[in-house]
Amino acid sequence: MFASFSEDIWRCIDAERGEYCLKKRYPSRVNYLFLFAGTARSKYGGQAQEGRQAVSRNSAASGNLDKGKKLKKKFLISNNLILALISLQTKFTKMTEAKARSYILERTIDGREGFFCLMSNMDLDLLMISQKYRDKDCVKKLFSSMKSDIGIRPIRTWTDNGVYGVF
Repeated sequence: MFASFSEDIWRCIDAERGEYCLKKRYPSRVNYLFLFAGTARSKYGGQAQEGRQAVSRNSAASGNLDKGKKLKKKFLISNNLILALISLQTKFTKMTEAKARSYILERTIDGREGFFCLMSNMDLDLLMISQKYRDKDCVKKLFSSMKSDIGIRPIRTWTDNGVYGVF
């Protein structure tokens, strides 16, 4: 569905933000497919940053290996009963930094950036479902700020004894 995006079929909710929605009805549910073009652009920028960081990490790791240095501790298993033999193969040696970045972007950008799907058992207007989604985020942030102000930690337990133990 995301690959077949067309401004003719999808309804524009907010032209300024580049938000589009498509409603798909099924017998037991309604899927609301969204495209937030602003999110797609920011995600692309984030993936470009990840690409730069990957190139930097690769340069450091391969440079250290070329100098005969050992791998950093995070690559090793710290269990005396396990012998881990790690080998690295880098594709970076025959590429320039610019080619390496574009190589990483080609493999991380899949065309689904900015798209997501909400499922509901209610058939609502597209503007209403979009507003409910935004309200949910606002409520989540309010609860989070209230919890941090009064110092409530997440419980992360599912049994009565576990809850009593946390308190």
